[in-house]
Amino acid sequence: MAVQSSSRGTAGLALFATLVAGLGTYAFLAIGSRSLADEASDLFAVFWSLSLILGFGFFLPIEQMLASGQGLAPRWSSRLMLTAGTLMAVAVVFAAAATGIATGGWTRPGSLALSVAVGAMLVTAPLQFSVRGAALRLGRNRLYSIMLIVDASGRVIVALLAALVATDDAPPIHARGTPVGPRRARRRHLGAPGR
Repeated sequence: MAVQSSSRGTAGLALFATLVAGLGTYAFLAIGSRSLADEASDLFAVFWSLSLILGFGFFLPIEQMLASGQGLAPRWSSRLMLTAGTLMAVAVVFAAAATGIATGGWTRPGSLALSVAVGAMLVTAPLQFSVRGAALRLGRNRLYSIMLIVDASGRVIVALLAALVATDDAPPIHARGTPVGPRRARRRHLGAPGR
């Protein structure tokens, strides 16, 4: 009976974590798109796209491989080496791109902030996906669910911080999350259709 109650509690936490992760992603995107000026919002969209491409493209397969216990490498040490090698390969590509940004190859305002954000994601994503894969492999489903909640909460915090330090013409924070935010109000004032 205790085992059944425990598994029911874990299933409930997993369902709650999935709900929080979905709502957290929606909040992250809503805050980013509604609180930033057009140019900053464009950079935010680029960051989100890169996060999805790199996070799910490079690191989700590592999580799945670690969780299944099968894949390219038979032992944990070689799996961790694969994770580190993947991060290093992506970091080399990122360093080359960042060099182009720093030397004026990409002179768009906010390029440095985007570069730092993608760099931070490249450091945290491999750890996040590797630990989650290990948690599933070890049967630590509760830990996995808690990590999903922490990840979603972290995304919302990042979006709020980005909104706080956005552009100089940004409105006060209390006006940023409203459905008719500053961008929409500005477009309505100019007669352009809002998003």
